[in-house]
Amino acid sequence: MGLDSVEIVIDWEEEFGIVITDAEATVLRTPRQAMDLITTKLAGEGRVHPGGPWTSGEIRRVVRKVVTDTTGRDDFGDDDDFVYDIGID
Repeated sequence: MGLDSVEIVIDWEEEFGIVITDAEATVLRTPRQAMDLITTKLAGEGRVHPGGPWTSGEIRRVVRKVVTDTTGRDDFGDDDDFVYDIGID
């Protein structure tokens, strides 16, 4: 994992209050896979934010925002590959 990838994972951990292991992070290839992992972790840990449980739309928005903030790109789809399509190292 490159520096951008590590930064993105750390930002997701901070935003959602979860821990993403190195083993989990290294197999994430698309934003959708990240959303699915985060959704599973939030449900399993009973994590909520001040507005209540996280919705899938909120999770998607935050995942995409972190990627956009790190890469400067917002022209990617949920199934685009982080490395080959979005250019994350």
